[in-house]
Amino acid sequence: MILPLLAGFAAGTFDEWLQWFIPYRVGEAHDVFLNLAALVSGLLFALALQPPAAFSSRLSAGSWRRIGVAAAIVWLIFATFVSQVHLGHMISLPDIGRFKSHYTEDELNDLQGHRAALWQTQPPINIPRLSREDQYLDEGLWHVRKRNSAEEISEAWRENLILERFFVPVLDMPTYASPNGNRWPPEQRADISRRAGAIDSYVSTAESYPIVVWSGRVFWSVVVLVALVFAIAPLGLARRD
Repeated sequence: MILPLLAGFAAGTFDEWLQWFIPYRVGEAHDVFLNLAALVSGLLFALALQPPAAFSSRLSAGSWRRIGVAAAIVWLIFATFVSQVHLGHMISLPDIGRFKSHYTEDELNDLQGHRAALWQTQPPINIPRLSREDQYLDEGLWHVRKRNSAEEISEAWRENLILERFFVPVLDMPTYASPNGNRWPPEQRADISRRAGAIDSYVSTAESYPIVVWSGRVFWSVVVLVALVFAIAPLGLARRD
């Protein structure tokens, strides 16, 4: 029962990972665990439909070793997925606020310049469904949606300032989400600037799935330690049995 669960969990992780890499889809850890719930249901149904001839809660030494190695491998796969999808940075800007991003401030500046040049001739309008997701564009659209749906004028104003600082191509260039761009007309911008007022310690919640600000070094130290525990601990259990 354990090895099929581990194999299914790895398959679910790869499935969500693929969805994160391609346009118009979202892959995140929450969905991996939803896949696991479906897997558990399917496995229980299979056992009820065709139960094994015999069942024992005790495992042989070979089974312990296989489970330990499989668990360590699946854990490393899931950790790598989390590191790419959910690990990020907190960007702090004086007089604007803070927001989370997959990129550092320097990387956002570099990407902004690159997309401004690239989209002059290759605007992201007709994006093939089987292609590489542009995470920079995706993040820019997060802030556009947050700005446009904000209930408070001050919140919309701060989101617009984030866009003007790091996502100018998303404002000015046509995209699949907005063929005419997303920049406010000068009159609207001036009016909202006047009415926005001050806001203390603004923190954007524009991201559409969780981004955690963890130290990469600490994260991978814990990941490797847990993988070693998964791989080594079953050997001790096997000797004790």
